[in-house]
Amino acid sequence: MKKKILITSTDVMMLQFLVPHVFYLQNQGYEVEVACSNVENHVDELKDIFKTKVKMHLVELKRNPMQISNVQGLLQLIKIIKAGSYDIVWTNEPVMGIMTRLAARIVRRKKVKIIYVAHGFHFYKGAPKKNWIIYYPIEKIFSLFTDEIVTINNEDYNFARQNFTRAKVVKFPGIGINTSKFFKEVPYEVIEEKKRELGIENDEKVILSVGELEKRKNHETSIRAFKAANIEKTKLLICGVGTQENSLQKLIEELQLEQQIFLLRYRTDISELCHMADVFLFTTYQEGLSVALMEAMSVGVPCIVSKIRGNVDLIEKGKGIYCNPYDMISCASAITKYFKNQDRFEDIVKYNQNKIKEFDIEKVTHMMERELEHI
Repeated sequence: MKKKILITSTDVMMLQFLVPHVFYLQNQGYEVEVACSNVENHVDELKDIFKTKVKMHLVELKRNPMQISNVQGLLQLIKIIKAGSYDIVWTNEPVMGIMTRLAARIVRRKKVKIIYVAHGFHFYKGAPKKNWIIYYPIEKIFSLFTDEIVTINNEDYNFARQNFTRAKVVKFPGIGINTSKFFKEVPYEVIEEKKRELGIENDEKVILSVGELEKRKNHETSIRAFKAANIEKTKLLICGVGTQENSLQKLIEELQLEQQIFLLRYRTDISELCHMADVFLFTTYQEGLSVALMEAMSVGVPCIVSKIRGNVDLIEKGKGIYCNPYDMISCASAITKYFKNQDRFEDIVKYNQNKIKEFDIEKVTHMMERELEHI
């Protein structure tokens, strides 16, 4: 008889990354339930996806670990785990991961196995000291209540193996990406229509950046670097939503770049935009293993990336252009370097397209099933 599993995450994590895992496990005969916090108002969308096929619990948790209202979410998780008779609880992200493991510890069902998927520890080389002061001790303590920690990049894997010794530590090639969707050629007519929609002329170059409009994604540096590089007939498209939208738009206006830089907000056509782009720009400060970067690699877009954890797992030395996310001039120089050497990237993008097959969703779902079966 297959095991009963509870998967816990934020609504946005479930929607963007975990839904394929839920249905895959169901198709393999597992009984799967999910518990989500509603941090980005995607609950109704998830209900529509799961319908009556998957039982979904709502949990009142905030992303900020210091919110007192998280106590309510903890009590809800305790109730869910106590009533569920689960064999395995698979949890994700820092706050949900902590509260889920604490709830499981309080319930003290010995047969329940806990898997925690770390999508990028908040403490990392170069992280602010407060991240180490707050998050490292918490993760250290809760690793004692975890049967298995799944990491998705080399830095986190090596750190967890050395410091979280009570749990089994493994490394997965990310959470999975549907490479077939991005490998598929987009008709020329579709790309031309997309350019018309966005006001891009045929002789203009396109730099694409994808990521939440939050400080850690470092879009401000991308915007300033674009200004400093001053590449003629080039536009920068930034996809994503977040708390910095207004401040970034104000910066664009201050730099008088309203006709060259566009905030496109949340998009469902990333594949088409990647096919339209000449280069992918990713100056982020912090990543676990970026799905946006994997999508760009799948399409065959040359990549300019910050030299940080996660990015260097995907873009090897010599297979893209590295920049220092804390140095705007470094990022501007990387943009200039690409446009001076565009003709040298044909073999590089083919290499990256082949490499990204290792990160395909089909491979990752099979890996997770093996871990669930043998834990």
